[in-house]
Amino acid sequence: MLTVKTGSAGTEQAGSDGDEPAEPATSSNELLDQLRQEPDWEQLPFFRRLRRIRKARDWSLPQLAGRMVLVGRQHKGRTATASSLKSMISRWENDEIVPDDRNRRLLADALGCQVADLGLTVDPDVIW
Repeated sequence: MLTVKTGSAGTEQAGSDGDEPAEPATSSNELLDQLRQEPDWEQLPFFRRLRRIRKARDWSLPQLAGRMVLVGRQHKGRTATASSLKSMISRWENDEIVPDDRNRRLLADALGCQVADLGLTVDPDVIW
C-alpha cells in the first residue's frame, strides 16, 4: 500500500508500507555534481546511471516507485501502479528495457534530475 506523508518542510514523501524515502544528506544538485565527478560517469549507460542515482539517494525500488506515483499525480497523467513501476524500474536497471518518453520524464522528475542526467534523450514533441 502506498503511503504519502508530509515532511517537516511541507513536501510530500512517498513510500510503500511505511518504507519512506530517506531525506538526502545533500541536495539533488550536490548529489548529481558528485556523481558527475566520477571518472567513468560520461561513459555509463542509462541502466547504470539510474542505479547509481537511486542508490546514492539510498532509495529502494519501492521508494522510487512511490515517488514516481506522486510525480505522476502532480502531472495529472495516467501512471502505472507502484508495484508495476517497481517491476519496470528493476527491468530498466537490469538493462532489459528502456523507458518510453513519458516514463523518462517521470523517472527524472522523481529522482530530481534531468532526463539527460540519466543518459537518455527525450522527444521534445511529447507533451508532459
